[in-house]
Amino acid sequence: MSEEKKVIHEVKLDKPIIKLLWAFAVVLLLNALPTGALMPEAFADLASNPTITVLFGETGSRGFSLD
Repeated sequence: MSEEKKVIHEVKLDKPIIKLLWAFAVVLLLNALPTGALMPEAFADLASNPTITVLFGETGSRGFSLD
């Protein structure tokens, strides 16, 4: 019997290109999800005219306050 020789061509991509393609695939999949599938909308009760004050520097509290 004669043996047939098979020729296999392999194309290998660099690791940064593979990571970029994976990131692109993940972004496409996340874009296809409906709105609110990952995180539902948050409903918060606010005053009629809310203000947020951010304090930079050393403070006794956590550095921010809601008025």
